[in-house]
Amino acid sequence: MLRRRSSHPKEINPKTIFRKFLDFLGSSIWSLPVATFIEQRSTVFEREQADTSLFKEIHEEFASMVDTLIECFCDDLHIKAEQLVAALKHHDNNTRLSLKERMLLEPVVAAQDFNVFVPMMMRKNVELQLQALQMIEFMCGLVPAVLRIEGEDVDDDELTQAAVRSLSLDPAESDRYILVQVLRQSREDFEKEEANRKEAQMQLEAAMRESLLEKERLEEARLKEELALRQAQLFPFTQSKIGDS
Repeated sequence: MLRRRSSHPKEINPKTIFRKFLDFLGSSIWSLPVATFIEQRSTVFEREQADTSLFKEIHEEFASMVDTLIECFCDDLHIKAEQLVAALKHHDNNTRLSLKERMLLEPVVAAQDFNVFVPMMMRKNVELQLQALQMIEFMCGLVPAVLRIEGEDVDDDELTQAAVRSLSLDPAESDRYILVQVLRQSREDFEKEEANRKEAQMQLEAAMRESLLEKERLEEARLKEELALRQAQLFPFTQSKIGDS
């Protein structure tokens, strides 16, 4: 997969190569383009509407980007791609990968294996949907009363107290102010607003029920994709394609 080769390869200890490669994977030079690609392109990875040809096309783009980044790492370290592969295999054969190491190496493995790439992208798709759902729930729960839509259920005592405080009226003036406001509102308007309030409350309750069901569905989907990804990663480097022409 990698095409360029350093003209002056160095003999470096495999452990040193592995450690420096992990440092590279944790740097912004690697993480920014990789994370951006995964986040932007994962939106089409729906299991219910799987498009294998599109998935393979995106995988090829991802693999090409990863190849370029790894080439830069090898050039900077003055090593051949084969030395990097040997270091990865050496560590994989002699030391159990930690969770942090597996997470850092996940995109590298995904670039080589389509069966790892797809569940990784599907997991990100589900994670983004969960984040959007959580943001909606957060916003619904913290919108100030003055910004709520007309007809939403708002505590009348809180609104009255806020109005009194904002106008800085004494108790007698406050009572007169409230009385005037009540008298100015016709019975028809009151009943209409009450109906709107109840309808909005029912819609909100229905939306929250749907939100909870959707959240449960997405959590199940995320766990399913995580399991599929772990199964696909059982043997990451014994058939590595890094360094292939």
